[in-house]
Amino acid sequence: VREQDKERQILHRLVENLYPYSLKAMRVLIASDIEIGNGCLSILGPIVMRATIVSSSSTTAEKALFQQPLPQIHKCNRLTLEALAACVYEIEESLARALCQALILSCSPSNNASKAAIAIANADNDGSPSVPSHTSTIKTTQQLQLQQFSSGWSIIALPCPCLSASQVVTELEDFGDVLSSDSYGFCLPLLCATLTGPRTPFMGCAEVVLTLLERHAATSVPWCKDMASAILEFLKHDRSQSVTSPTVLETLVACYSTLGEQQEQQEGKRMISTAMLAPLMDYSIHPGRHCRLGCMKAITALAMSSPSVPAMLKRNPLVENRIWVNCFAPEENVRTEARKAWRTIMGGDEEDDSLAPPSVLYAIPLLPLLSHEDLTI
Repeated sequence: VREQDKERQILHRLVENLYPYSLKAMRVLIASDIEIGNGCLSILGPIVMRATIVSSSSTTAEKALFQQPLPQIHKCNRLTLEALAACVYEIEESLARALCQALILSCSPSNNASKAAIAIANADNDGSPSVPSHTSTIKTTQQLQLQQFSSGWSIIALPCPCLSASQVVTELEDFGDVLSSDSYGFCLPLLCATLTGPRTPFMGCAEVVLTLLERHAATSVPWCKDMASAILEFLKHDRSQSVTSPTVLETLVACYSTLGEQQEQQEGKRMISTAMLAPLMDYSIHPGRHCRLGCMKAITALAMSSPSVPAMLKRNPLVENRIWVNCFAPEENVRTEARKAWRTIMGGDEEDDSLAPPSVLYAIPLLPLLSHEDLTI
């Protein structure tokens, strides 16, 4: 019992004193200069955002242990996140609260945090979360797992309609230029969440977000995987087929063709990691033909963007496997694009119907798919 009391005292000191003072120090630093605050977005943003969500969705046992401190901690977290949002150069400071709400609606540290995210975003002015409605909870049940910012981070489909997201995305569109790297990374979860799920959070959101993603393709190397995952998730749904300018496939291709061009400029330094190719590998075996077509087009664009990339892709058995499987897809457009990607990487004449044979290792990545939950795969 004495040991437990000792641990409890340490925890209380941390929660009641050290942690709130740390948040206050962050706010003082952020408020000292907007350039300093903007530079802190990529470092402090994910930490504070996670803390805000977790503090609002605490278990009954945690609330019983800490009693009064938790609401106060949540309020401090919220104020700190709003202070960070106010340091995004490209939007008006008056929209900081809307950006804060939209980001919290977009993110979750776990799969079952939809209700908590709704409660936070609908928080009262004093920072205490309100009770989410049944309708709002249903509208945010579909989630997309994205390993971005920190391990286990999730992107959640936004509720429909979502006024805060509409205000922020419209403001980013009106800015009309490339955002700073820190601002873009801070706002990216919101952009990804707008493309997540079958429902449209607000009218015209897909066209605006895809335009923003394409505009930042040249600076998107750190977020290439996250952007590609969001775009391919969007391709799963029927609403993606109504977007015409830019098309979804054009945006996806722009992400990877730019990646290949930057690889060529690095003179031997490898920029294209396995993680960056992971979305293409996952969705190239998706039952939806639009996803598979997008993956094949992106792989072709990546291979054609730099002379050194085909040899790099050729040495990857998983890439070889995914392209080879789609070379025999039932859909003609997928099959044609896959064969184009195969000839670009493996060599061969486009006018010749025959394909260069795969390596002896191409079949190994097929084995895990035998136990795939999707029977069509």
